[in-house]
Amino acid sequence: MQHRKRLSLAPSLESREDGPASRGPASSRAPASLRGPASPRDPGRPSHPGGEAGEAFAHARNLAPLSQVVPRNDGELILDYPKPLEATTAIRSTLITSSLESLRARGLFERYDALQTSSHRQTILACVAGEWLPLEVGRAHYKACDALGLSQEQQIGIGKDVSRRILDTFLALFVKMARGVGVTPWLLLPKGNVMQSRLYVGGGIRIWKIGPKAAKVEIARVALQDIPYVRWGTVGVYTAAVELLAKNVAARIIKTESSDPARLLVLRIEWD
Repeated sequence: MQHRKRLSLAPSLESREDGPASRGPASSRAPASLRGPASPRDPGRPSHPGGEAGEAFAHARNLAPLSQVVPRNDGELILDYPKPLEATTAIRSTLITSSLESLRARGLFERYDALQTSSHRQTILACVAGEWLPLEVGRAHYKACDALGLSQEQQIGIGKDVSRRILDTFLALFVKMARGVGVTPWLLLPKGNVMQSRLYVGGGIRIWKIGPKAAKVEIARVALQDIPYVRWGTVGVYTAAVELLAKNVAARIIKTESSDPARLLVLRIEWD
């Protein structure tokens, strides 16, 4: 196997993982207030928003640069980061509306609503799927979710709910075809950056095949990952996605790769 040079995002080492493994069985234009200089790849996506979104942009830009390169063999690289790899500046409202649906279904919405005291409350409650919102709106939503004090299992469960809705929205045809021909997760996982670009402006995914049925997923420069609720929800998102095409899926957060989840969150996923 050919050795590759790996982009190391965090040289410091911590404990092995955040917690126990989890096991379980259309684009629209951004509103003018969010648009910056248009990208030639997607003229409808914002890049340098002003106002509160600009604050989120500045917060993300303050994250340490991705510059240190060290030789390391992480298995077979099956998906690399997008280039350029930029910090997140906006979030798709579809994530928030799906999250609110899960809270209502679990009888948690009233508690959430009482905790949602930010200046973005009305924007959050009135948003509809398919819009781009400033990253700080997402931060206000997920901070209130985090304040619910749910268990890791509950947070992972909500992440799985959101994952299923998102996949039904964006990859329904692919998943239907894949199930019909016995496709493995190795055809779904490389679509990580396709999904990322539909849910966030900025950030990126890199995936390594580290075993026949094991993957390491690196999620870089998604600033909201500094919120524990978002991190455990992400475990649920990937668990549910792989469960579409495999059984006995286990996912966990590995902290040895980074001391700052807003810069880099790393998951190990295994399945049967």
